[in-house]
Amino acid sequence: MCKAVVVGSLNLDTSITLERMPQPGETIAAQGISLNPGGKGANQAFALGRLGCPVAMVGAVGQDAAGDTLLESLQAAGVDCSCVARREVPTGQAFITVDSAGENAIIILAGANSTVSPADVEKLRPQHPIIDLILEYRQLTKLNSTYVEGLAKVIAPDGRIHTSFQNTVTATGRLSSTEPNLQNIPVRTPIGRELRKFFAGSGGNLLVDADYSQIELRVLAHVADDAAMKEDFLEGRDIHTATAARVFQMPVDMVTKDMRSKAKAVNFGIVYGIGAFSLSKDIGVTRKEADDYIKEYLRNYAGVDAYMKRVVEEAKEKGYVETLFGRRRYLPELKSGNFNLRAFGERVARNMPIQGAAADIIKIAMIRVSSRLAREGLQGKLILQVHDELIVECPPEEREQVERILQEEMEGAVRLSVPMVAEAGSGRTWFEAKE
Repeated sequence: MCKAVVVGSLNLDTSITLERMPQPGETIAAQGISLNPGGKGANQAFALGRLGCPVAMVGAVGQDAAGDTLLESLQAAGVDCSCVARREVPTGQAFITVDSAGENAIIILAGANSTVSPADVEKLRPQHPIIDLILEYRQLTKLNSTYVEGLAKVIAPDGRIHTSFQNTVTATGRLSSTEPNLQNIPVRTPIGRELRKFFAGSGGNLLVDADYSQIELRVLAHVADDAAMKEDFLEGRDIHTATAARVFQMPVDMVTKDMRSKAKAVNFGIVYGIGAFSLSKDIGVTRKEADDYIKEYLRNYAGVDAYMKRVVEEAKEKGYVETLFGRRRYLPELKSGNFNLRAFGERVARNMPIQGAAADIIKIAMIRVSSRLAREGLQGKLILQVHDELIVECPPEEREQVERILQEEMEGAVRLSVPMVAEAGSGRTWFEAKE
């Protein structure tokens, strides 16, 4: 039996009307309904029969008039609703969520003024190849609207995009880029990284980019005084491979790419106070496996385990945590009667001294880089900070000197018990500088 898949958001301002059942491979519009991946009410109709018919609906509908209208309209159009359950939802909304795919079509409709989350769509990948296309469409439309069209609207008369940095917005002390936010240019996907080609030096200038290597893990190794982690950094080992070797108890040269990837998730997850449930979703393993990874990690990195416990207890006593440089964050959540709030406070207590110290260090580095550029009489100017990354625009003849300055001043911003490492590159565009 053929499956049809519809993913999108539902608008019940008008009645839903399907003129007829679609033929296999045919696309027909549905009046009064918006079916757009990630839609937020976009006026686009998605295919109800694009992959063939019959069409069936699997999920749940609200126990209200809106839900009644939805079911009546779909049933009148010949859609099989025998597997649909009814649920309590806010008045005026009709939700359909997938419970099981069965052998029929999957139709996911989110309620008025809401959308289907990427995570919900992601779960449907095994059901049909169209899910990959839907996710790709969603990604491309977001990149286009947010970055291609969005950034084009904020180009200043001088041909540049000028962001504003807020120094007192984030609780950890990180700088926050606004109007527009240039700190969230995508880097995780190849097509997202392509957007960095938009950004180029003016008048033949180059962009020199330098970023810290695993700054938060290096800070963690220092503040936790963990012997194993410090040894890995002092010996210049790849920290994620070294972690995988310890956690999976095997020689470094036998660590696979998948093992390293899981170890990397554990490394950064530990910094952010991740639990077994969240880790299991991140790396695609069972909750028990994720719990075993975390326990084995903390057994191997006993200093980190002791630090995580110690910093929470100290925060409960003092009412705050602080970074190596004295930046404080007060945590009234630790005294809350609400379990979830207390758990949040404990996660923040473990994370803030690490992330906050990294934020302090990059600010110190910014001052050092800017001062040295001026002191050495260079034309190069610091033009952007993206968390652990600094970008300088300079003439081609200053390239090597600026790369050296960035590396030296960033690595010398603070002296820890493990080395700070900064890696620099340059190019005509931001993309080239990062490659």
